[in-house]
Amino acid sequence: MRLVTPALLTLGFSLAAAPLPAAGQGMSLQEVILRTKPATVLVVSEITSEVTVNCGDGVQKVTPGPFRETGTGWFIDSNGWIVTNGHVVQPAHELPPWVANDQAQKGIVQACVWNVLARQNFSPGQRPDLEESMKRAAFARALPGAKVDLKPSIFILAANGFRLPAKVAKYSPPVAGGA
Repeated sequence: MRLVTPALLTLGFSLAAAPLPAAGQGMSLQEVILRTKPATVLVVSEITSEVTVNCGDGVQKVTPGPFRETGTGWFIDSNGWIVTNGHVVQPAHELPPWVANDQAQKGIVQACVWNVLARQNFSPGQRPDLEESMKRAAFARALPGAKVDLKPSIFILAANGFRLPAKVAKYSPPVAGGA
């Protein structure tokens, strides 16, 4: 059982970041909110990264797929305030240490395993036995020296397709509960 704890977001709104109407005119925040009907939005907490690894043949930088946490949010007034659950924004708001390790591992697989498999004319998943042994060797060699540059962000996706940046204004961390 997970107890609900709130997070209050405000849109980091700028007219330059907002989609423009066909005529190219700017919109106010209230116009954007009116166009996002219904008031329910998807809140996305995303952590992208750039991973620098040495697979044994030189240093390379890769950009693994991002970590994402998603949840529902609701506009609660016309000033752009949105409420959502604390666990939705927690990864981008508090950057848990395990995310850096997860992104490092994804970067090592991308740089040290998939690239080597491609050079041997194999695609990922084609030789699971070879891929698994390559992962273990690559982790042992590259993980201790991997450098991870994390870039957290929070944004909302409205039903009409608008994607707007948001930031945490008030936050209560999730409360662990027993079942």
